[in-house]
Amino acid sequence: MVDGTHNEMRFPDARDAITDSDEMAIVIKVLLLGLSHAAAGTGDACIGFSDGGYTGDVTTSSKCQDACETAEGLPVGDLNTRTDTNGTYYSCKCASRNGNSRRNLCEDAGYEAAAPCFPSTSVVTLECGTAVPIHSLRAGDTILAAARDGRLYHDTVSRWSLVQNEAHAAFVELTTESTTLRLTAKHHLPVGADRALKHAVDVAVGDLIWLVSEDHSTLVARRVIGVDTAFADGLHNPLLVGGGMPIVDGVATASNSAPMMALAAAAVPLLEAACAATGTCLAAREAIGNASGAPWNPQRHLTWIMVGPS
Repeated sequence: MVDGTHNEMRFPDARDAITDSDEMAIVIKVLLLGLSHAAAGTGDACIGFSDGGYTGDVTTSSKCQDACETAEGLPVGDLNTRTDTNGTYYSCKCASRNGNSRRNLCEDAGYEAAAPCFPSTSVVTLECGTAVPIHSLRAGDTILAAARDGRLYHDTVSRWSLVQNEAHAAFVELTTESTTLRLTAKHHLPVGADRALKHAVDVAVGDLIWLVSEDHSTLVARRVIGVDTAFADGLHNPLLVGGGMPIVDGVATASNSAPMMALAAAAVPLLEAACAATGTCLAAREAIGNASGAPWNPQRHLTWIMVGPS
């Protein structure tokens, strides 16, 4: 049975907690960097690569092979690419012939299928029971969510949720007998009997993922029968004020890793109350960029947008 209460933290006086938008921005930035970590490449970029005696763009299989031999002393180069509306991104991995030694040589920042998100067509369920597309969510909406212990309840969408309506990205497509879930490769979801959080890219056919039961009373484990890749429009990651796991397309998902979700559960209610009480929400968004020493660049940072009222 769905718990009708909202799992939100309460504070006596938010004005006494955080009154400076720069302080607030630092905490918010930590949360957003955790969400965006998967979008960044690992190590050097393949475009303009220079290391270990090799200099040049690593954009073909032969160049990947040459770079691996020159820079890493490994004879096997494995080049992979990802193309979207913004261009083509490259990843080169090196290995020994027996595969016992492997290293990441280079990876462009846009190679991963964007930050942990869902496409615009994904569906969530409002507290009133209405199923709506995820792109229609606004700050303050309450949606069906799951606690880490598997309990279903309704949680509130934070104004610090992530949105990029114009994006076109690759998604991992997980299929069970009753539903299909699309999410980016580095998005987390509970998997297995212990509901351990795993990246979507690491889920395999036969793994257990957690779906809402037919009577909407609890979560039930169902086996993945298909894993594929699909391209779709939009990137959306609803951050929930109470730290809950959003139910998307009928499946329990997680907005981040377990440590980052714990941080969000503790910090987001305070940040929500504080910026609303002090009228600093818009200033905090600008200060997020200032805290990094550079203006917040929507294209580079996948357009972290506060949904709903500011």
